[in-house]
Amino acid sequence: MPAPLEMLLADVQAKKPGAENVLADAVHEELRAMARRHLSRSFGARMGGITIQPTVLADDTLMKLLQQRQVVDGAGHFFALASSLMMRVLIDYHRARKASKRGGGALKVSISPDMDAAAPDSASDVDVEALNGAMDKLAALDQRKADVVRYRILWGFSVSETAAALGIGVATVERDWVFAKTWLAKELSSCQD
Repeated sequence: MPAPLEMLLADVQAKKPGAENVLADAVHEELRAMARRHLSRSFGARMGGITIQPTVLADDTLMKLLQQRQVVDGAGHFFALASSLMMRVLIDYHRARKASKRGGGALKVSISPDMDAAAPDSASDVDVEALNGAMDKLAALDQRKADVVRYRILWGFSVSETAAALGIGVATVERDWVFAKTWLAKELSSCQD
């Protein structure tokens, strides 16, 4: 049986030899699946224009996370940090791609009012850099609400999966989700004005 994630994180933080490789092996498949879900949900039919693969996105995210050497307080915190870094990897990817093409449109992600909907509508598309800036502001206001949004939007978790990952109740996730969607809509609309 593989070691629990908390033990692997403690080994990495204690700088035990080989601990980073063991952690990478333990979380790689989950990060890759989350990257695949995020790319599919965010870009849907527009995936043809996206050349970054879920494996590359997961690998880059994990590499950046391990380079940070930040103290991690468990699996929920680890995946919250990973989601934030994954968003930054996508932004860096888009900037490099945009620079190589000398222009191009802004990278858009879909924020569906109902994350369980099969296909978000185009009215819910927002610029990924604007979303990242708004997420930073939301995190400064309330980190837990920002984590709920990251799990729901970036990872594609359901309400119950988000509650389990963050160690909070389903009702709390639902309240945070409603607040965060409203707050983000207001914040993002002010960015477009």
